[in-house]
Amino acid sequence: MKAEKVLPNKVIDGTVTHIAFNRLRNPSPLLGVFTRRVEGENISYHVDVTPIDVSRSEDVLSFSGKTWTLPGNLPIVRAAVGASGRVIASRRYDTSLFRMYTLLECDSDHSCAVANGLVGPPTSEALSDHLLAVELYSPDAASPSVFFVSKDEHDEHIHVSMAMFTLVDGEWVKDELWPRPPLYYHRDSYSPMLGHDVPENDGAHQLHWLTSPIVAASANSTTLAWTFLSRILTLDYVGEASGKIHGYVLEESKPLDGFSPADLRVKGANLNPNGTVFSFVNDNNDIITFSRTAVRLKPKEDRSWVESFFLYPNEIGFFYDAAAEAQGHANAPAKTKPKSSSPWKVQTNYLNSLDGATNGKAVVAFHQLEGSRLATNFMHPDETYILVLYTNNVLQILEVTQRDKGSHIQAYIRNRWPMFVAMLAVVVVFAANEMTGEFTPYTSLLTAGLSFWVLLSLLLNEPSYD
Repeated sequence: MKAEKVLPNKVIDGTVTHIAFNRLRNPSPLLGVFTRRVEGENISYHVDVTPIDVSRSEDVLSFSGKTWTLPGNLPIVRAAVGASGRVIASRRYDTSLFRMYTLLECDSDHSCAVANGLVGPPTSEALSDHLLAVELYSPDAASPSVFFVSKDEHDEHIHVSMAMFTLVDGEWVKDELWPRPPLYYHRDSYSPMLGHDVPENDGAHQLHWLTSPIVAASANSTTLAWTFLSRILTLDYVGEASGKIHGYVLEESKPLDGFSPADLRVKGANLNPNGTVFSFVNDNNDIITFSRTAVRLKPKEDRSWVESFFLYPNEIGFFYDAAAEAQGHANAPAKTKPKSSSPWKVQTNYLNSLDGATNGKAVVAFHQLEGSRLATNFMHPDETYILVLYTNNVLQILEVTQRDKGSHIQAYIRNRWPMFVAMLAVVVVFAANEMTGEFTPYTSLLTAGLSFWVLLSLLLNEPSYD
């Protein structure tokens, strides 16, 4: 029996104000704990950043053991740990939208001082109500990119801004990703009972995300996903194909059929490392997952002629999923918005009301995990699973079911090319034999072609999965 080990404790001095966790950051997740200390007439803010390195051989968590003191004493209203490991914080009464701090190594056993940090764009660059600030992946550490969401709320409408700020040569460049007109959410209607006009909600139920903006991030934040206006919005890093400095494109799905706005009131969301499985838990404690198939935006150097043939837009629309068309092609013009993947499709829907063990119980936490990371014999290593913890201490492991990808001409030729060649040889021999026999050449070719088509169709009916 394996001996138990006691994990080290860390005593935090001060009042915890924010906890930020980047669970899919490479090489190890980061946990940031922000605290406020009051000493006499002085107020200071501090942060403890802990890399969570779980070693199966040692079964220990490695703690940094360091506390960094942030400059200034303005109250922190939002805090996060970015993809680069830097801390991003927004402060009340500040003249900038956010500040980014790099936590450098120091030898002090006590609190380490942090420099003033990187000052973000001025508050005039966003709307009055600041909702979200997330640092995203950037190939150049000197040019970080931050996704920022803000809004202005009025009596009859809400104006929403979703923008990307990228630091270029010391200046923040703004790119408005979601240029939409104001969202009108109620109108005045006459009430016979009250004898005067009253506001009548007309779409406010779809704006829940603006009250509690929850986004899911993939590994190193190369993809963000969230639900808004009964749709799934996805922010993907596609590099030069985007035509933007930051390399991201924002895609908006079609309205999700079969889901009411109440079903999409999300209180927690997850993305798998490559951003192809999106799962969330709603206010009804249902677990809903969507999936998509990622599409390469740049052709591989070693692509075979078969793969190159089926990459072109006309052929791919005939042989493959129509969602993976030429807009994701590396040679698409800059004015064409590239698609980073196929559309989101419903994968699984675990209704809380149908499970006797968890019916009526709230979800405490849930987490996506690849089967290869689960040390069990009955888990498929290539599958994605969801671990869910409920308030009654029930821990469930939910399987994200494999989904049929549609047409599979590439997978068939790539995986079964020996059978393909043998079948083609048989048809050629048959055609040559018939052409020397009683049938006319045209009848022989027609028969051979029909036989080939029937054999190919039967083989392609076998499903392939993600």
